[in-house]
Amino acid sequence: MSTEPEIMSPSSEIQMEASRRVIDRQVAENWSLDEQAGLDAWLNASVANRIAYLRAEQTWRKTARAAALRSPAHEENIGKATRASRLPNIGLIGALGAIALIGAGAFQYYFNGPRYTVYTTPVGGRQVLTLLDGSQVELNTDSAIRLADSKTTPEVVVDKGEVYFDVKHDPSRHFSVLANGRRISDLGTKFFVREKPGRLEVALLEGRVRLEAPNNDGHAQNLEPGDVAVATPRATTISKQAQTALSGELSWRQGVLVFYHTTLAEAAAEFNRYNDRKIVIADAKIGKMEINGTFRTNDVEMFTDVTADILGLHTEKLDGKTLMGR
Repeated sequence: MSTEPEIMSPSSEIQMEASRRVIDRQVAENWSLDEQAGLDAWLNASVANRIAYLRAEQTWRKTARAAALRSPAHEENIGKATRASRLPNIGLIGALGAIALIGAGAFQYYFNGPRYTVYTTPVGGRQVLTLLDGSQVELNTDSAIRLADSKTTPEVVVDKGEVYFDVKHDPSRHFSVLANGRRISDLGTKFFVREKPGRLEVALLEGRVRLEAPNNDGHAQNLEPGDVAVATPRATTISKQAQTALSGELSWRQGVLVFYHTTLAEAAAEFNRYNDRKIVIADAKIGKMEINGTFRTNDVEMFTDVTADILGLHTEKLDGKTLMGR
C-alpha cells in the first residue's frame, strides 16, 4: 500500500483556470512582467491553484512532445483571433492528447466555452464600449480587457489598468467581472476597477456588487455605495469614501485629473500613467509637497510649469523626461 499522502484534486473550476493560464503563458509572444506578476499572485493565492497549474503544465509538455514526434496536422487559418480564442500551435493530435490527459472539463471549456474579444487602450488612450443591453464599459489609459462573446452570461475579464462599469441590471442575466483572481457580481450598479499586479481596487458609486474571494471559497462581501475594497492575495479591506472623492477619481472620463491635497509624488505618478514623457521628482522631500488643481491628463508641460511656479521648483527636460527639483 502506498504511503504517499493523498492530495486533494483541485475543483474543475480551478483546473480550468489553470489550463487557461498555462495556455496563455505558452502562446504569449511577449510575456510581460505585469503578466508574470498576475500569474504569481494567482499561484500564491492557494495550494490548489499551484497543484492545478503544475498538472496543466505537465500536460502541456507531454502534449508538445507528442506533437513534435508527428507531422503537424492541418490547422484552419484563424486570422487575427485573440489568444483566448485560438488553438495553440501544437497540432491537432497534441490538442486531443491534452484534452485526454488533463480531463475533458478544463480544455473543453477553454476551447468550446465563451470566446473573448480583446480591447486595449494605449498610454493616454480611452475607449467606451456599449453592450447590447445598454451597459457601458469604459477603459482608462493603458488598460486591457476581454469581453465574453455571450448573450446569456455577460462577463468581462480585466487584465490590467482601470475600467469603469455602468451596468443595466437584469435579474435573468448575471453580469460579472473577473480581475486579479476575484469575481465581481453585479447587483445593479456603477463601479470602477483598478487592477495592479497582486492588488485589486473596487470602488462602488451606485447600487450594489458582490466581491468574491479567490476560487469562490464562500467568503464574499457585498459593497454599498461609497465602499472602496482593496484586495490582495492575503486579505481584503473595505473603507468608505465620500461620493465627491470617488467622482474625483473618475475625472479621467472627462480627460482631466483632479488633485486635492495630493502629494507631488502621487500627482506625478498619476500623470505618468497617461503620458510617455515621464515626470521625475528629484528627492523624497519635494515629493511630499502637496498641490491642488485640475489639469488635462495629456498636458504634462502645463502641470509641471504651474506646479514649479507655485512650489518654487525648477524643471528640466532631459532624455524624454521632465525633472522637477530645487
